[in-house]
Amino acid sequence: CETTEDYTVTNITNPAVGAATLGNTLQCGPVDLCFDLNSYENNHPSTEYFVDFGDGSPIETFGHEPPEEVCHTYNTSSCENSPPFYTFTITADNNCTPSTVTISPIQIYTPPIAAFTAPVNNCVSTAVPFTNTSFGGYNQGCNPNANWTWDFGDPALGAANESTLASPTHVYATAGTYTVTLSATNAGNPALSCGITEFQMDVCIETPPTPAFTLDDMTGCLP
Repeated sequence: CETTEDYTVTNITNPAVGAATLGNTLQCGPVDLCFDLNSYENNHPSTEYFVDFGDGSPIETFGHEPPEEVCHTYNTSSCENSPPFYTFTITADNNCTPSTVTISPIQIYTPPIAAFTAPVNNCVSTAVPFTNTSFGGYNQGCNPNANWTWDFGDPALGAANESTLASPTHVYATAGTYTVTLSATNAGNPALSCGITEFQMDVCIETPPTPAFTLDDMTGCLP
């Protein structure tokens, strides 16, 4: 008896792959970053390509040939990572030794999110405390500091209507409802500031009650 089987044997080499950025990788998020893919043209058709954008998003897989460009939206800051940046990685694999190319650092900055608390009802001529509860925000070098600008909605007080303290107080001299605004920006390099966020709250200023009473009868008898 005789059995014949045919096998196709392909002699292939390690795959090649390259990547390049199309712009600055130090950006305010959310931001779309694109990466050029290259040097893969002569790879074997069995080659697969695995793209990891480094921010925890799902890995993207492509057959041969991959796209010439891949883009991704970075929504969150890299500054809370260790190290504080993202790394783009593309790996080409065809069952030989895989080839990997990385691009880093990809550093994504975000503005602080302005927020504060304060008593809703307050009295005239009493210091109203404003507690800054803003969060997040990173600038160049992952600087977490922020600049604060308060507008107490009380323009009659001139310069005293504003403050740059983190958690100031303000004294209102007149009863009424005032709209208080906190504006927050990144500290550090102004060119890399990620914009301004604002938070507003209305506070009610009231005059204190004046005690008063009347008597129905000004005279009376002892029991």
